[in-house]
Amino acid sequence: MKQFTIEWRHLDENGDTCLRCSVAGKTLHQVIAELKKELKTKNVKIIFKETKLSKNQITQSNMILINDISLEQILSGVNVSQNYCSSCSCLTGIDAYCRTVEYNGKSYDEIPEIIIRRAVLKVAGLDTGGKKTMNRNRLCGIILSLFFVASFTLLSGCTTNSENVSSGPAWLKNYTPVHSVSTGSDDFWTVYPEINPESGSVVSHLDWVLDSLDTGCVLFVVHATGCVGCQAQADRVIRFGDKYEGQLVFWDLDFALGGDIEQKSYKAYVYDPDGYPGYIALTGIITLVKEKGEVTYGWHSWEGNVGDSDMETWIQDAIYYYQRNS
Repeated sequence: MKQFTIEWRHLDENGDTCLRCSVAGKTLHQVIAELKKELKTKNVKIIFKETKLSKNQITQSNMILINDISLEQILSGVNVSQNYCSSCSCLTGIDAYCRTVEYNGKSYDEIPEIIIRRAVLKVAGLDTGGKKTMNRNRLCGIILSLFFVASFTLLSGCTTNSENVSSGPAWLKNYTPVHSVSTGSDDFWTVYPEINPESGSVVSHLDWVLDSLDTGCVLFVVHATGCVGCQAQADRVIRFGDKYEGQLVFWDLDFALGGDIEQKSYKAYVYDPDGYPGYIALTGIITLVKEKGEVTYGWHSWEGNVGDSDMETWIQDAIYYYQRNS
């Protein structure tokens, strides 16, 4: 039986690790679980090893090795760099710069699944060039799912009801929104804004956001308990979430809560205004807006602090637009 060891090195401060290492670890465990099943019939055994690092060893954090060889040494086209890590900075109390990986012209804070999988398969002598096979049943399922979504979209309609404004809270009756719909820094966006590398592309809105939009506009804040730098913004948004309860759907996405909330926190970075790297606190608001005569999703987001008055204006605008267009 062929046997090899996969080692994951990451920062550990009193049982906590940084956000990007946490994502990498979850991805690694998922890949290992899948590959153990795939490789069992090929007489290959995987042994997992976790190495916890102190802040003095942070240059090695977010590193995966197979038989003591790093991923970038195993695969051509994979390079390593580093950038500022706000999560590690919060954990260690010093400015911290953590490893990133570059692959196919893109830079990643968290190690992508495809890199881990290809490296493992290459060591096992089974590399397929990054392509995963798909059985016929799964392919048919995907085609049927796409057909259902397309059919549902064609059959569904959007309606606007300006009467909703007059039936809402008292402050809405004579309200005039401050922010319009466009791609500038002071607008609600329907696509990624000018400052984002994906500028002009449509956001793949998250399921929990879309579900929440059935009830009201959505406000969220991503933060971590114990992170001094993001606490003020987290407290601010939580306060507004309480103030406008019943007029919006609020999500307190605290990484420290773990579980489903932690997963939602990671995925919320699809709303990162300027793309990677992502920082906390991340605040976002999503509503219904009208563009070119059609009702669609409008959103805005921020990293870091937003003043009380500015934050409340955005929230009131979002509620106004939702009431007008739902």
